[in-house]
Amino acid sequence: GLLGVEALAAHGVTAQCYAVIFMIPVGLAQAGAVRVGRAVGAGETKGAALSGWTAVAMAGIFTLIPVTAFWFAGRFIASLILDASNPGNADTLALASSLLAVASFFMLADSIQITARGALQGMKDTAIPMVIALATSWGLGLPAALILGFELHQGGQGIWAGLAIAMTAASLLLVWRFRNQTRSLVALNGARSM
Repeated sequence: GLLGVEALAAHGVTAQCYAVIFMIPVGLAQAGAVRVGRAVGAGETKGAALSGWTAVAMAGIFTLIPVTAFWFAGRFIASLILDASNPGNADTLALASSLLAVASFFMLADSIQITARGALQGMKDTAIPMVIALATSWGLGLPAALILGFELHQGGQGIWAGLAIAMTAASLLLVWRFRNQTRSLVALNGARSM
């Protein structure tokens, strides 16, 4: 709201587009959590790893399609929500198009982090992922969004870029955590079978 009516409307368009697409990675995260949990419970450690990595890969691959559309056809996508024939919407459409391009980075990282977190939940690993989420969102994302958006006068693009930085850090840390947890689980089960 501090950035003006056009920025608020453009953010609303971007958030709506993002929310529609994000439901699929959320579903993949839930499916990954169930499949990983089932495999861990059955003692199938390699199956748990495969299930988690499959969910992460599927989310990343699926998200590349709308991310590409957001990047190259942002104005067209925004015009599905805002009337492009209304001259009063021209500034908002232009801003929404640029926000969708920046949000594409956020979306790709968020899709990967949500599915990696789901896979970790299937392993009953929730405390460290929560700390990662808090640290990256509040400790990295909020300050980055404030600095980029207000101090460096990048407006809405800076705010979304700050959030993208946080989601990228979270996705990298959660993927790293899942990799380490699955390796530990495989090693533990290998030691038990000897």
